[in-house]
Amino acid sequence: MNTQSAWILGCPAPQAGRIIEGYYNAGPIIADDRNGPTAEDTRIQIVADITEKDYEQYLDALKAAGNTGYLENQIADDRFFAYERNGKNYHIRYCAKRGEIRVAEEPDYVSPVGFGYQIAGREQTTLYQYGLYYDPDNNMTPKTANCGMLYIIRLSDNSLFMMDGGFYLQWNKDAIEGLWQFMRKITNTPEGGTVRVSAWYFTHTHADHIDGCAKLLRLHHENIVIDRLLYNFPHYNALGGYEPSIYYVKEQVARWYPHCKFLKLHTGQKFDLADMGVEVFYTQEDAISEGNMAKFPLRDGNCMSAILKLTLGGKTAMMLGDTNIEAEAWIAENSAPAPWRSDMVQLAHHCFNYLDTLYAWIEAPVVLVPNSYGGAHQPENAPKLAGAEKYAKDGQVWYEGGGTDGFIATEEGWKQTVHYPVVGGEFDGTGYWD
Repeated sequence: MNTQSAWILGCPAPQAGRIIEGYYNAGPIIADDRNGPTAEDTRIQIVADITEKDYEQYLDALKAAGNTGYLENQIADDRFFAYERNGKNYHIRYCAKRGEIRVAEEPDYVSPVGFGYQIAGREQTTLYQYGLYYDPDNNMTPKTANCGMLYIIRLSDNSLFMMDGGFYLQWNKDAIEGLWQFMRKITNTPEGGTVRVSAWYFTHTHADHIDGCAKLLRLHHENIVIDRLLYNFPHYNALGGYEPSIYYVKEQVARWYPHCKFLKLHTGQKFDLADMGVEVFYTQEDAISEGNMAKFPLRDGNCMSAILKLTLGGKTAMMLGDTNIEAEAWIAENSAPAPWRSDMVQLAHHCFNYLDTLYAWIEAPVVLVPNSYGGAHQPENAPKLAGAEKYAKDGQVWYEGGGTDGFIATEEGWKQTVHYPVVGGEFDGTGYWD
């Protein structure tokens, strides 16, 4: 039997197993957490020594008490259940290989209930790998970068799903204006019209994935509507600090988009945005363990990258962010290959680290590389690219530094349909407010 006095969450504790002392602070969604805990923080507790029967009995007890769930899902052998109660949202996970139940508690305004929507619009849904300027020698200089990434999906209802935002060094005046004009172009938005972003998703807090959003919103917020924001970042104290870019974005969204909906991502969640299905395969809290509940447990902050599997037109795309080998090791130990198989993969971390196990699981015939061709083929990076490249069919490896490429889902797979050159070049010194 567990020690019930160790349970601090507002939902009932499992009757079986052993409650681990303490909790993990998985952070807020929009609040500024630099000065300590906030009312928005997600708290997670672990119950160890659990069997699948224990988990089923726990769910039966919750349902018998009137807790009708809005989510039941399974990825490999792990099972997921979520419900709302008394102003809180509870996301429950059974980790089969670890023999654990994990319960996350957070304010109910960040639940998927009412977050997603389904609509079959008239537009051709298109996934764009947006072209950014990368240093030609794969270096970081005062005017150039070898990292950063941005993906844009034009959904069938003519709204945009934005993923990350690129590094500030990639956004001189021409580049940021080029991005705005591109968003207008693919949505057929007239001069002075409004572009609707159905959701902006950030994989993690590093500046090379956020800066472009901060600058774009500062310059064009009056002509952009953001309906939703989604991510999962550790608490500032759990990680040991953040770069400031995400706080610029939080401040802008709170100021200019008061009706924006927020979602704290958790592994196992599923929801729709127009005609696109979204399933969460990994988030930063997955790696916590009994031995360290106070801090984000992995050495590399890139391992806080959330991983999403997107489904468009019956074809899938696994978006890895900057996932690194520590997160891969956790996934390999606790998941299984079959659910990861995808028709497209976003190469992780700009080709800077190996991820051979996950690439073998995903086995994607189309590879998107958030770097230039030259950067990806540097002697230190080429072997890392090879882990995914070996599964690509007919040379379907596409480089963000080569320009913007658009892809549609067909019966045969993903098909590249449009190409635009990179707009912009070396950084001109303009800041977020220029």
